[in-house]
Amino acid sequence: MTGNRTYRIVDEERIDGILRPIFIRNGGDFYLTDLKIFADGAIHYREWGDLDGLRSKLAAGWVATTLDEGARASAHDLASWRFGKVVTWITAEELLGEVVDAIDRLNGRPDSTDRCITQALRYVD
Repeated sequence: MTGNRTYRIVDEERIDGILRPIFIRNGGDFYLTDLKIFADGAIHYREWGDLDGLRSKLAAGWVATTLDEGARASAHDLASWRFGKVVTWITAEELLGEVVDAIDRLNGRPDSTDRCITQALRYVD
């Protein structure tokens, strides 16, 4: 996952992060916002949370990976529209995996792709 970099300061320490666009479902409407993922595992999606909180929000459909055709959408203070033919490319589980990978990369650790390649190379040897 690529994205725009961000950070926050906690106890005078810089915590690096990355931004990823997501849709929040509120009633029948969808709102485009940034999912802020930080190296310490903190996540912000209109409220502060962690992986377990994000998992719950995904399960409840509040963080949306499926979008309803004809539903109203909005990018705050920018535009609003209705969805026509909707095609999405990510599931809730995949989004969670992307977030875990982002936290690993922000901490200089191998992400799931790196770990898979390492295991494949070990198998071939």
